[in-house]
Amino acid sequence: MMRKSSILVMSLWVLAMLVVFAVSVSYRASLDLKVAQYQTESMKAYYLAKAAIYRAIAELDKDTNNYDATGESWANNKAVFENVLLDDTIEGTAQVSYRDSDNAIVFGVQDEAAKINVNRVSIPLLQQLFMNTQFTLDALPLAETIAQWCNSEREAEENKKIFKNAPLAAPEELLLIFEYFYGNKEKALLLYNEVKNSITVYGADTLNINTVSDRVLLMLANAVSNDNERQHATSLTQRILDARKAKGHFSKKEDITIIPASEEGSLFDKIISKVSFRSNIFRIQAQGKAGVARKTIVVVYDRLNKRILYWHQN
Repeated sequence: MMRKSSILVMSLWVLAMLVVFAVSVSYRASLDLKVAQYQTESMKAYYLAKAAIYRAIAELDKDTNNYDATGESWANNKAVFENVLLDDTIEGTAQVSYRDSDNAIVFGVQDEAAKINVNRVSIPLLQQLFMNTQFTLDALPLAETIAQWCNSEREAEENKKIFKNAPLAAPEELLLIFEYFYGNKEKALLLYNEVKNSITVYGADTLNINTVSDRVLLMLANAVSNDNERQHATSLTQRILDARKAKGHFSKKEDITIIPASEEGSLFDKIISKVSFRSNIFRIQAQGKAGVARKTIVVVYDRLNKRILYWHQN
């Protein structure tokens, strides 16, 4: 009897072990299936995002007029960019969008000529950029540090490893400069987040007057004005913006149909000498969605030379 009981107990232990083993194998198989499904969805999301990038490039390339403005099909077009599909056989969607200075979602492409090129602009304009942050007191030394960082001439031997002595390759490099300036990562990130929507490292030293924001155009007006002209910067900037809103876009200087007052004339000419009407460099941000997977691709595209200058995917 005792022998039979021992066999029964042993059998129960074996059965229990087999159940545990079966459950673990089943769990592992379920986990593997979920991983495989996610990898499949991740691949779909990537190609959806990539398709959206090339859809945006096609939209840019078909724009051949002599100006670029926020009312064009590539700039703000929910119908085209909110849901970009590869074909009916692939589940998932993609969109081309970004957040503007008011944190609102815009379905379209960003014009890099609407931003301040930190590699090319003057110290006074960089100073105005930082004057519009909570770090106002540091505006001039920050501007001078960026200019020195990007200066192609090597500094003294003992300091040669401090600065890059070359143009910035990406806006995020400003984080290194801010951290060097303040010696504090949190402060550097705080300042970068305040200016990141207004800066670029691509293009010329001019701003597209059709796409530039009210805030950045006023920075330009203040930067090019002297002490006597600065009191007119806000009112003159607003009149230019009002004329842009009424007309829709400007193709050339003569389209800016405002008559500056005598005391504004020289300032108006200074502003116009620093603007353009058509752009070549654009930033495209696309996100693909398939199941639970999300893939984001950011591209900077040179329309004039039909060339991608920057490609980053998460």
